[in-house]
Amino acid sequence: MTAALVTALLGGERQVGLLADVADAGPACQLADADLFIGPDVDETDSERQEREASAKALCRRCPALTECLAYAVATAPRYGVWAALTADELHALKAEVA
Repeated sequence: MTAALVTALLGGERQVGLLADVADAGPACQLADADLFIGPDVDETDSERQEREASAKALCRRCPALTECLAYAVATAPRYGVWAALTADELHALKAEVA
């Protein structure tokens, strides 16, 4: 895979730079199970999802990369997961509110 293709898949040079900023800040999520932030491959009940998201958000709130992660999430508008202590739905609502 070429660097240009990877850059395109990640959303362009700006998003790659923002993602690099997150990595440079030492995100807490890099040491956690990815399922905590994006959910398991199997169905989960609403209460399981809410509990998982609350745990992910708690980890995010203590993360040294919180600001960088929020900038990346706002720029990329993820469709799922927890980013910068916000769910994808909360991020979309935040973007709509400030637009």
